[in-house]
Amino acid sequence: MRVNEVFLSCQGEGLNVGLPTVFVRFQGCNLNPACSWCDTKYAQRDGGREVTLNALLTEINKVRGHCNRFCITGGEPLNQGEAVIELVRSLRSYGVDDIEIFTNGSFAPPSWSTSVQWCVDIKCPSSKTNINVTNYVHWLHSLRPTDSVKFVVADETDLNYCLEVVKALPRLGPQILVSPAVCGDIVPQNVLTIEASKEQQKWMQRVWEFCFHNGFRFSLQNHKVLFGNKKGV
Repeated sequence: MRVNEVFLSCQGEGLNVGLPTVFVRFQGCNLNPACSWCDTKYAQRDGGREVTLNALLTEINKVRGHCNRFCITGGEPLNQGEAVIELVRSLRSYGVDDIEIFTNGSFAPPSWSTSVQWCVDIKCPSSKTNINVTNYVHWLHSLRPTDSVKFVVADETDLNYCLEVVKALPRLGPQILVSPAVCGDIVPQNVLTIEASKEQQKWMQRVWEFCFHNGFRFSLQNHKVLFGNKKGV
C-alpha cells in the first residue's frame, strides 16, 4: 500500500469535528482532472511511500497514544483496493471502534461499507471533475444517518447542484455538510486583499444562510484555522 502520512491531530471537518483523531493518508487519487478545491495535492499522484501493513501499524502505534479514533483519507483511500479493509480489520483487532473514511465517491461502495463511518465528498460543478450526479446513486442509497455527504461550494450553481443531489437521498439518509470554498484555497492568506477578505466573508455568510434554510450543517475546515494550511495537521 502507498501511504503519504500518518499523524495525530484535531479532526477539522465532518461529523467528528473537534475530536482528537489519528489520520492515515493514502497516496494517489483516481480523479482526472483532479478536483479544483483539493487541498492535499501532494497526495494526488506520485509520491508517498510503499509500506507493508505491519510497518504501517507500527507507525500508527508510535503516534496514536491513547487515541481510539481514526480517519482514513487520501488522495482516495479506495484507490488502494483491499489494503483499506486489511487496515480496518487490523485496527478493529486493536479495539478501535471509531473509524471514518473520507472518499470522493467515484468508486462503488465496497461490500464491507457498513463496518465503518463514511464521509462522501460530492464534487460540485466548480470542482471541474466532471462527475455526474448519477455516479453517486449507489452511495446515496447505501449511506446511513451515521454517515455524511460533504459539498464544497463556490457559487450559486454549486448550491443548486447540492439541492439536486439531496433530492436523491433516502428519507433517513446521511447527514449533509456544506463547506464554502474560500479565497484562501486559491490565494495564500497572507496576500488576501481587504476586498477579497470581505467577499470571502460574504460568501461564507451566504452558505450559512443556505444551510439554515435547508436544514444542512455548515462546515469549515477548523484544522486550517487552528494550524494553518499545511501537512501533518
